[in-house]
Amino acid sequence: LPLHLLYRDKFDSQAKVGRIPSPTLVVHSKEDTLIRFRHGQGLYARVTAPKMFLEIHGDHNIGFVESMEIYMDGWRRFLAEHFD
Repeated sequence: LPLHLLYRDKFDSQAKVGRIPSPTLVVHSKEDTLIRFRHGQGLYARVTAPKMFLEIHGDHNIGFVESMEIYMDGWRRFLAEHFD
């Protein structure tokens, strides 16, 4: 199928992330085989708003489950710091 005809958005997060004005949490795992860790780091580097990087363990779809304690603690810290 010619999917390029259906999708007009290039999903260019690298170009757009610097325009986000709200606090931003980037969560990523070195074990992610779908999106490389360096891409998560690059995205984080371009965030201009208050930001936090949370490194978890596990693959792309289940990393947050495998790292549930780290994941939930990171969310708590992020929310407390920026929205408490």
